[in-house]
Amino acid sequence: MSDQSGVEDAVATVDILVNDAIAALRLALASSNQQGLAILVDPAMGDPILELYRAHGLPVRRLAVPYGDVADEVKPYIVLVADEQTHERFVNETVSVAVRESIIARDKWPAARSVSAWLIMDEQEARTLIHEFRSRATLRDPVQRNRCHLLRFWDPRVMPQLARLVGQPAWTSWMNVTMTWLSVDAWGRMNTHRFIKSADSTHVSTSTRTVSVDALARIAEVNQCMTLSGRLNRSADEQLFEHFNRLLIRAEELGCSRNVDRVTYAVVADSMQLPLETHPRITAMLAQTKCDEESFADLLSVLESEDWNRIRDDLTRTADSRPLSILKQASS
Repeated sequence: MSDQSGVEDAVATVDILVNDAIAALRLALASSNQQGLAILVDPAMGDPILELYRAHGLPVRRLAVPYGDVADEVKPYIVLVADEQTHERFVNETVSVAVRESIIARDKWPAARSVSAWLIMDEQEARTLIHEFRSRATLRDPVQRNRCHLLRFWDPRVMPQLARLVGQPAWTSWMNVTMTWLSVDAWGRMNTHRFIKSADSTHVSTSTRTVSVDALARIAEVNQCMTLSGRLNRSADEQLFEHFNRLLIRAEELGCSRNVDRVTYAVVADSMQLPLETHPRITAMLAQTKCDEESFADLLSVLESEDWNRIRDDLTRTADSRPLSILKQASS
């Protein structure tokens, strides 16, 4: 009975979140002086609304992003909803999908966030967005100028961190489109941000240049760390982001050039809350990784639980003895 009751409570909680998110979207639509609604979808890991928008006969516009030779079917697109009230059922279903995806993504990596945003904007702004999208998604490498990085800025897990890095007021005019952007956060709640078209055309194009490409590229890794660590929580989100950002930087300094190695180091170091790299076994593994001989993640995977207990005990003893050694140095 208790298991069944727990399932029912979980379903009820999700239903409440969905209804609250729908209400927030309705309020934003009612209070906006812009009439059009576009739903931004990223089908890279599946498209749960494909049949829905086809059944409603709604037009779709693919967005140009630097995916190379990847098929159009997995590129992001917007569904244009001219009359939201006529297609209320479809819009509500997209909110339901987004909330449920956000809950799954909180505990799983990788996980889809296919319904990325609801954009309230006029028809002209929608046309501008289609043209602006590629430039926002492209990061040119400052060293290798012919190399570009893909910035998945539209992902609800990326947008809040990107806003922090870019800073205000640059973020408000970053899209160079006047619109209301709504997205569901990691806790199933609808967030709203107002973008305003910049009068200075150079302001938008340079708004991310003050932030390093490495910092922007690390956003996905930080989110991966927060998910895998199981420490994602609303109140400490910003502090947690900075915490894992520092650990990822430290991993790179230690020679972890692969994504999986940096994330592994950060998550393990966080779980132990001890200077992981100071242990002789870990030091040797990092040296192998730095020479590009082995993956740090692969090397760690062979350690048994008793190995980890020994490493933790050794590091704890070292940490406990450090204040004593400092006192001895001071008295000598």
